[in-house]
Amino acid sequence: MKKLFILALCVSPIAAVLFSSTSPDLPEPISEEPKEEPEQISASVLLSKWQLEKMMRSFNDDDHPSDMRVFTSVVNNSADGWRISSTHLVRNPKNVILPTTDYHVIDSSYIDFSGNLRECVEYASSYKGHHDYIVVPLK
Repeated sequence: MKKLFILALCVSPIAAVLFSSTSPDLPEPISEEPKEEPEQISASVLLSKWQLEKMMRSFNDDDHPSDMRVFTSVVNNSADGWRISSTHLVRNPKNVILPTTDYHVIDSSYIDFSGNLRECVEYASSYKGHHDYIVVPLK
């Protein structure tokens, strides 16, 4: 009797595994494929002159031209594409710490000046009557 009980204890788990793996009643495991997000999505925002002026008022008169603000908003999918909510956009701007990477001041064909963002903006602004400079990050 004892041997039969031990044999039953050993065989039961093996039988349970074998029968459960071949049971037709169990659903197939669902494998979820990760969704790939696009690198860019085109979105537009329609702003009135009043809204732009309100956004510009978040800057003080003594702010440097390179000072930045972050305006957050909500993006909605509409019939003609993605739309950025202008009513949310003009609320509660946040100051941004200037990036510490190096920048270049570039004319149409050459790098004219390199430095941090504040220096590059000052340099480009001082020659804006003579050149069409753009300021781009080094990386």
